[in-house]
Amino acid sequence: MSETCVINYKCGTTYPLWLRGGHPKPEDGVVTRHVCGRAGGYCCYFQSYPIRVKACTGGYYIYEFVKPTVCNMAYCADVSSVNSMNTTISSTDPCNNYTVLNDSRRSTKYYSSSFMCDRNVSWVGWYRLYLNGQSTRMPETCVAVNRCGTQIPMWLSNEHPKPEDGVVTRYVCGYKNNYCCSESLNPIRVKACTGGYNVYEFVTPTKCNMAYCADDLSTDPCYNYTVLDNAWRSTNYSTNSSSTKCDRNVNWVGWYRLYIYGQNVRMPETCVEKHRCSTDIPLWLSGGHPKPEDGVVTRHVCGHLRNYCCHYESFPIRVKACTGGYYVYEFVRPTVCNATYCADVDSMNKTYISVTPAITTSGVKSAITTYSTVTPAVTTSDLKSATLKSAYTTVTPAVTTSGNVNCCFLLWFIVWIHNNSQSTPDDNEQNYIYNFQLLP
Repeated sequence: MSETCVINYKCGTTYPLWLRGGHPKPEDGVVTRHVCGRAGGYCCYFQSYPIRVKACTGGYYIYEFVKPTVCNMAYCADVSSVNSMNTTISSTDPCNNYTVLNDSRRSTKYYSSSFMCDRNVSWVGWYRLYLNGQSTRMPETCVAVNRCGTQIPMWLSNEHPKPEDGVVTRYVCGYKNNYCCSESLNPIRVKACTGGYNVYEFVTPTKCNMAYCADDLSTDPCYNYTVLDNAWRSTNYSTNSSSTKCDRNVNWVGWYRLYIYGQNVRMPETCVEKHRCSTDIPLWLSGGHPKPEDGVVTRHVCGHLRNYCCHYESFPIRVKACTGGYYVYEFVRPTVCNATYCADVDSMNKTYISVTPAITTSGVKSAITTYSTVTPAVTTSDLKSATLKSAYTTVTPAVTTSGNVNCCFLLWFIVWIHNNSQSTPDDNEQNYIYNFQLLP
C-alpha cells in the first residue's frame, strides 16, 4: 500500500485509501495502522477504519482489510514499490550536510502585505530552519493567510519523523480561500537528526506567492490566549436544527482556552455522540492531552459521523498543558461544515475547600483538617445540568479532658441525584450529605 497521499480518482476510485504511519518491520509483528482518504485538497479528509498489517520475512506485507466507512473508496497499491529494494539514496548524511535558512520573514507570526515567493528560489539539497539564530522546524498545523511573509503559507501536513525513521516523504499544504489545505503541493523529504533538529529537502512550489514557514514559539501560549466560553460547545448540549454551529465560519487566530460559564474545561479525549456540541459533527481530540513537560504537541482531531468516531479527520491542532492545570489549543478551521470543537462538561473544575476545625484543648498539638469537594454551581439552563448545593461545616475533633487526642477520622460523602429534564418531565435534584466517624 502507498504510505503517502494519493490524489483523487486514482486507484480506480474517487477517494483512494493510503496507509498512514508507515509499514512495520518484521520484528514488530502485527500492528494497527490508520487508513486515510484524500478529498477537498486534504490528504486525510476521510479516515477509514484502521487495519492490521504485518511485515513478512520474505520482503512483503499482508493486510487485514475491512469495509471502508463510505463508498467510492478503494485500497491503493503503490506501483512504485513493485519489486523494489530498500537502497541508500546518498552516502552523505543530510544531518551533517545542509544549508542554514535563517529568515525572520518565514516566522508563523510574521505578517506582510508584500509577498515572498519560493518559486523564485533555486532549491538545491537539504536545509535547516532557524529564526533569530535559534533552530526551529516547519509547522505541523494550519498557518493563517498572509503569514510567513507570503500570501499562501506552507506547512507540513503530517507529523515530523523520529530519528530512527530515517528519510521520509511528507506532503505540504498551503492556506488559501479560508481552507487550510487549498493548495496541496509537491512532497518534500524530511529527516529528524539526533541533535534534536530536522532537515528538509525543499522543492520549487507549484505557484508563486508561496513560502515555506518556520514555526515561531517564542511566546508561551499559556500566558497568551483567547478565552472561548461558549455553553453550546458542551458535550451534553444537543443540536438545535435552527442554530447548528460551524467552526469553519470562525476566523481562528492564535491560541484558545476553553471555559463553560467561567469554569475551566478541556476538549474531550473520547468519541462524542453525533449532534452534540450544537453541531452535526462534534470534534474531539485524538491521542490524549499532553503533560506540562511535553511542551507544545500536535494532535489529530476526529469528527463523529456515520457511526464511526473518526469518520472525518479534521486538520491537526497544537496543544499545550499549562502548569496552572489547564490546556490551550491552537484551533484552525475544520475541514467541513457543520463541525465544532467540543468542550468536555465532565472535565469541569472542582474546587477544594479546606475547613479548619475548632481547637478546644491545649493538649492538641496540631489541627485536624477535613476537606469537602464542592462542584461549582452552574445556573444557566443551557447546560442542562442542575446546580450542586454545597455545605460548609466546621468540624471539631473529639478530645479527651486529659488533653490526649481521641483519634477521629471524619469522612464526608456527597451524593447528588439528578434527573435530566430532557428525559423526564420534572427536573428533580436531591442532595444528601453523610458524615461517617471511624473511632478507634
